Amino acid sequence: IDVSVQADFPFVPVASADGSLIAYVTGVDRERLKVVTRSGDVRELGPARAQCRPYWTSDNHLWVLQGSDQSPNWAELNVATGERLHTLPVDEPVGSPRHGCGLRRAPPGALLAPGAAAWDSESSQVRLLNR
Repeated sequence: IDVSVQADFPFVPVASADGSLIAYVTGVDRERLKVVTRSGDVRELGPARAQCRPYWTSDNHLWVLQGSDQSPNWAELNVATGERLHTLPVDEPVGSPRHGCGLRRAPPGALLAPGAAAWDSESSQVRLLNR
């Protein structure tokens, strides 16, 4: 997948396990979760926080950080419909010294070895790597 999303400035793009989709949080203006298909279609799935990358749980569901600094939560979304399936509170407030988005803080069912994707600033494209 090589898709031009220059206007979004994607934050930590992450490919689904099958490599058919890339999820990212926009880093410009209002932070939103977006998903890009192999054909280059971009779907917006609603608000998201850029402090943590999205975590895929299957090829059709993913967790994304939402909420405020005082009340952050993980939301599991159905990528096809945008429907919120579950929400979970975050253990530590976003921005606290103990808060992190490392593997030990991943939401339940998160795929910890997601497909690799990257933002190529020279071409202004999101790229799926090693596929």
